[in-house]
Amino acid sequence: MVRVAFESLFDPRPDGSLRPRRLVQIDGVRLGPDASFARGATFSGVDLAKFAGRDLEVDYLPDGAAHLVGVIDARTSTLEAFFPPSPPRWWVLVGAFVLGMIGGPLAVSFLERR
Repeated sequence: MVRVAFESLFDPRPDGSLRPRRLVQIDGVRLGPDASFARGATFSGVDLAKFAGRDLEVDYLPDGAAHLVGVIDARTSTLEAFFPPSPPRWWVLVGAFVLGMIGGPLAVSFLERR
């Protein structure tokens, strides 16, 4: 992971919105230089615009996208706001399958006992 300046990833616009300077992944959402988002837009409940001028913790993905990990607290050099990595799509499918296999029999067993 790498510490970078907010302005190296986002370009503040005159209307108050932000535009990524490169491909950025935030909370599983990918935004390119042709996208923008307004102040107040939240990712994992965090208003990213309020951290303008701060340092960010990023992890560069194999395709070159900057995955935003969090916002660094200037006083303690720790992550103040954290963006959890999104699970791989195959993991979501496995989770749904397992819940379907276990959840159905458990629900039937519970109902049979009543």
